[in-house]
Amino acid sequence: MAINVPAGNRGRGLALDGYYSAILDSEQEQQAFEAFLTAPRQTLVPPDLFDQRPRRCTRIR
Repeated sequence: MAINVPAGNRGRGLALDGYYSAILDSEQEQQAFEAFLTAPRQTLVPPDLFDQRPRRCTRIR
């Protein structure tokens, strides 16, 4: 998923020139991410939903 971050909210270090990228492994992760994006909040919060979650992908040897 790639999210186009409005110019006024962009921080330094976005790898895709104004887009925030996220790799989603499953439909459940996509639903959780979309719920995060649409949740009401008072301040901007960077997504970190999957930082501690084990990856389902396996290394190809």
